[in-house]
Amino acid sequence: MPEINMQNTVNSNQSDYMKGLLKTWAFSQSLTEFTIPIKILILLARLLTFVLYSVFFLIKAIVLFIVGLCKTNKIVKWIVIILLIAGVIGLIDYAAFYGKIYPGVYVGELDLGGKTVEEAETLINDTYSERLSRNDVVIYVNDEAQDAGVQDEGASGIAEELSVEQARQTVQYWKTDAVELEASLPTADLVDKAANSTRGLLNIFSRIGALLFKQIIEPYADFSDSAIQSQISRVNDTIGKAVVNPTCVIEEGQAVAKEGNDGLLVNNDEFIKQINKAFFEADKENSHFVPKLYVAKQQVSFAAAKTLAQKINTSLEKEVSFNYKGNEWKVDRLNLCNWITVEVQDRSDEANAGCSCATMFGPAYCICAMVDSNQAGADILVHTREQNMEATDYSIQMVKDTKGITVKTQGNFEMPAIYDAVDSLNEEWLNNAAVYERDLAGASGSNDTDPVNIKIGSTKVPESLSLDEAIRIGVVSEISTYTTTYSSGAGTENRNKNIALGAAALNNTICTANGGTWSFNEVVGNTTEDKGYLEAGAIWGNRYTKSVGGGICQVATTVFNAVYDSGLAIPERYNHDLHIASYPVGRDAAINYPDLDLVWRNDDQSDVLLTSSTTGYSITVSLLGVNPGYTVKTEVGEWTPGEPYKQEFVVDPAKELNSKKVQTSGSDGKSIIIHRFVYNRNGQLVRQDEFKSNYKPKSEIVVLGPGDEANKMLAEHTARMKDETDNW
Repeated sequence: MPEINMQNTVNSNQSDYMKGLLKTWAFSQSLTEFTIPIKILILLARLLTFVLYSVFFLIKAIVLFIVGLCKTNKIVKWIVIILLIAGVIGLIDYAAFYGKIYPGVYVGELDLGGKTVEEAETLINDTYSERLSRNDVVIYVNDEAQDAGVQDEGASGIAEELSVEQARQTVQYWKTDAVELEASLPTADLVDKAANSTRGLLNIFSRIGALLFKQIIEPYADFSDSAIQSQISRVNDTIGKAVVNPTCVIEEGQAVAKEGNDGLLVNNDEFIKQINKAFFEADKENSHFVPKLYVAKQQVSFAAAKTLAQKINTSLEKEVSFNYKGNEWKVDRLNLCNWITVEVQDRSDEANAGCSCATMFGPAYCICAMVDSNQAGADILVHTREQNMEATDYSIQMVKDTKGITVKTQGNFEMPAIYDAVDSLNEEWLNNAAVYERDLAGASGSNDTDPVNIKIGSTKVPESLSLDEAIRIGVVSEISTYTTTYSSGAGTENRNKNIALGAAALNNTICTANGGTWSFNEVVGNTTEDKGYLEAGAIWGNRYTKSVGGGICQVATTVFNAVYDSGLAIPERYNHDLHIASYPVGRDAAINYPDLDLVWRNDDQSDVLLTSSTTGYSITVSLLGVNPGYTVKTEVGEWTPGEPYKQEFVVDPAKELNSKKVQTSGSDGKSIIIHRFVYNRNGQLVRQDEFKSNYKPKSEIVVLGPGDEANKMLAEHTARMKDETDNW
């Protein structure tokens, strides 16, 4: 083979290149007779020609160089041949599947190979949208419940009959659907994943793998974060074990560390995978699963809690006082203890001064002590009002409109900046960074008992401000709040919807000052179907039954307890016919429009705002306004026995022959009296109330299967009832 003179080849290319360059330069010198715009255009055209000419000669040089290498080196030759073949195949591949999805790519069981984006979207929508809307997903508590399948819940659907804890123990499954979880199918995202998973030079091996083994993208839905988290919370509350972090509690004026425990909780990501798989099952009978649980570790250590307890106790040894406009108030140790709250925070992006921290695997979680702004702020405000006459007479009016709640005052005046004072108390007393650093250095509890004096500033209060602004500067604060919980298993869906509707109806309602009253029936009205209320569990006489609006009494009971704790007057309240274990003894409230109502009265000089909110398993009611600073104490009397319960029999032809099953347990009637004592800030009794509750006996409902045994029991029961009536 003749040798290639590479130097001659390169020199030849350089010579041609220089000739082209000289021609371009010579031409540019001959433009003197043209006008300036034409000269510019000609020069630009020649410049472009020159660039292309340069690129051409560069490519030509590279090609000649590679050809020369191929003639002298067989390895290079075969590499070039392989690359050329691969390039040709790539061009053919690109042309054949331009605008289409490559073969072997699936979304679920759908083969999208060779389909355009539009065709893939149509196929996915036709298949999976229908399943998402059709399939009801059943979430079982365990494998045994899954093997048993969906059973008739019977009386267990009456949520009020059992305490929340008891009801959770009876739950075997939950049903949910796309509407409840606010689910939608992200068709465009699924197609985009399918189209791009094997496209491009970097995904060549993915493309080969898809051809040989399939590449499957599992279908999934977009869920509402709040809805899916609510469902996960229901599952965790029933079959999980909550993580309890180590903490500090105040016992007899001293902070004491308490140990925690690891939990057993739903894995959120795995749960979403499981629920997606269930939604997109081709056979809707397979749309069920048992959630997988994982061990959830404590976020902080017991040692961190002990360090924090020591730090709190060091702070409690200090003398704390406030000064407002020359009037000084020394805070006693009991108040300080009541103001301290402890919680675990993720402080990975914040300064940790003031927190005793223990970093686990993941973010830096810290166990922190803080001054409760609501509790401390209310107490500070009461004291400053008592000591400064210009602040004593201030009152507020609340106005509701389409924009929300507006707070009206009686004029532009000054009031103590209580929340600024709380912040200063946190920094200078409870979370002093310098003291904290000494604690870490091992000098904890040594010498720092210097008194802390907080000067409370003033802030101007305009005649009108938003609710948020009023809360921020302390014009409005929380007076009381109360939460009740409810079960969320199968059979409770209608009841829980009724609770949500009732809570929404009374949210942001106002009880006016100076004797204004608030009526549940006036605010919520009749709970009828046209308002969206459904048939659900309710109490009627001496048994549990179903009626439209069932569950609304839990809303009323939550309101009653929030008002009870506030110390405000409650002129009208009725107990249920049957005792409900879920509520505090003697503190339930029954509603039956228009006969049974719940009414409370506001005798203070400022309006009170009632707010409410629900989760999937709880309702919270809060009262906001100018906190009167009442202290409420309760005395619970002894139970008085009442009428014994009776049996009632129901024959169900669908049941097994001569079978017998207690559907609803019985309980005797009873009554109880609780006394509420309301004291003002000075310890004077301002109100004393008596709430008496008379509960009827709850009948035991026995369901019988057809047959001679059932007939005999019914006959005996009828005879007994006749004898009792005659004797009476």
